[in-house]
Amino acid sequence: MREPQAQGRVFAGGYGRSNRDIIINSPYNTEIPLRDQLRFYSFSTFSYRDIKDARGAFPANYIYSLPQIYPDGFQAYRRIWEFDGQATAGLKGDLDAWKWDLSASYGRDNAKLGAENTLNPSLGPNSPTTFFMGRQIQDLLVENLDISKPIKSGLAEPIQVSYGVEHRWEQFQNQAGEPDSYSNGGYIIPILPCGGTAATCPNPFNQVPLPKGVGGFGGLAPSPGLASFSGTTPFDATSLNRNNIAGYVDLDTKITKAWEVGLAGRAEHYTDSAGNTVAGKVSTRYELLPGLAIRGGINNGFRAPSLAEEGFSTTQYTASIIKNVDVPITAKFLPVGSPAAIALGARPLKPEKSLDATAGITYEPSHVLRFTVDGYRIQIDDRIVKTDPIGTSNNGGAAIAALLANYNVLGVNSAQYFTNAINTETWGADIVAEATIRTEHFGTFKPNAALAYASSQITHVIATPPQLAALGVVPFGRQGQIDLVQGVPKDKLVLDLDWKIGRVHSNLRVSRYDSYVEASTTAGFDVTFGAKAITDLDLAYELTDNVTIAAGAYNLFNVYPDAKGFIVPTDGSGRYGAFSPFGFTGGFYYARAEAHF
Repeated sequence: MREPQAQGRVFAGGYGRSNRDIIINSPYNTEIPLRDQLRFYSFSTFSYRDIKDARGAFPANYIYSLPQIYPDGFQAYRRIWEFDGQATAGLKGDLDAWKWDLSASYGRDNAKLGAENTLNPSLGPNSPTTFFMGRQIQDLLVENLDISKPIKSGLAEPIQVSYGVEHRWEQFQNQAGEPDSYSNGGYIIPILPCGGTAATCPNPFNQVPLPKGVGGFGGLAPSPGLASFSGTTPFDATSLNRNNIAGYVDLDTKITKAWEVGLAGRAEHYTDSAGNTVAGKVSTRYELLPGLAIRGGINNGFRAPSLAEEGFSTTQYTASIIKNVDVPITAKFLPVGSPAAIALGARPLKPEKSLDATAGITYEPSHVLRFTVDGYRIQIDDRIVKTDPIGTSNNGGAAIAALLANYNVLGVNSAQYFTNAINTETWGADIVAEATIRTEHFGTFKPNAALAYASSQITHVIATPPQLAALGVVPFGRQGQIDLVQGVPKDKLVLDLDWKIGRVHSNLRVSRYDSYVEASTTAGFDVTFGAKAITDLDLAYELTDNVTIAAGAYNLFNVYPDAKGFIVPTDGSGRYGAFSPFGFTGGFYYARAEAHF
């Protein structure tokens, strides 16, 4: 018989994100002269991550907690084993005063996804408790040729001319997991012989005490897939790739000793729906007085949709907070080109396009003191966002489930996809003050302060596709819109003091985050979380020139967001909201040792 597990242990560690990470990094960097004006170089990075991430706690009297497997409830864990590597090799040299650089880079990120201490309740008491959920692989191959030369022009300085071409091939694969991680086993929870509760009915399971309330689930079929998440199905599996060809030109010079100007342009061609794009930039800097200068620039840019945005698909068993009610949802994230997504109004993704303008001033009255102030405006058109859950009880309901069933998307009551939904505009400013103070007996102090302010607004929302308008469904409603522009603090203040004396080195940083809003699907249920200040501290000592030991803390005083969120009854999460600029896990304390060879 399984040893009873205390309810508190089931819920411990269930709030927040990765509870345990193991990370290994290994780089190399080399350069070898081959002959005069010709050099070979290569560099690489390799990393491995082993992540065990708490993703939902389920009490004993929940429909997923089959008492034959988890009589006291359970804490489900997401597992990720990720290999990430990149290698670059190239040649560079000089030819008739032209500098050239020819290189090739290949990188791969391979993430194996798993789950443990969970179950697929639709398989019944024979469900496994560990699962292979699938694999996500991203490949990238890039070849570059860059050429540059200063050309005399009669101006204060030669014109620095740079140009080049680039080819890029990329591939995204979303591979299916084992069938037990997503399949529907058809299990029906037995009906108690007397139709009562655990207090009045005999125990039909014989192995363990029957938890209170289980009798209420008799005759019900638990959702297929794993509790909290689900494996990648063959429907979700995909493999996408594309090629990209790009060319650029960059010109930079000083017209006078005080006035610097730069011009740049770049054109790209994608072999998928991203198509052709062109971007340009103009920048300038003028020194009014020694140490005092103004600067500014304007540029347009673009961001092509990633292959993952175009092809990612998954099924998840989750919940949505609607008017402070925890509503269970079987959610399907659809690839934008799938027939089901098209039926919900999805269209091929276009690149995001931006127009940025900046202006600022920098002042350095001495070699120990520096001030900068920069303002900016960023306009983004065709911004790619996730739609709201389409098909929840307040956004389509049974009509969406019926429509999805026509495309063999069964047992799903909510769907989402990526779309170019909105245009946004952001105004902001960054103010930085830095100093270096060297003393004879107390070491070197480097205090600095930085204030960042940004305010965003949505200037346009795409019209609701007619397929959804006919059902009264809004693809990107008030919750998504408010979270986008008010879900991050408008300002952040950072005060930092770096101190070094002899072999002792310390850094003290205080970061203050302004208030932010977590929106609800319904007006009147939004929550505002107040401003908070977080303190980080690092203390290090150099044992030798090559060995350093250190100890410190992130969020030294264990600060949490305001406890204003709606608490999800199934796992106790939500007290501190759904997202936070500094996380939910409080203080993180560490010790480390570094060795350089």
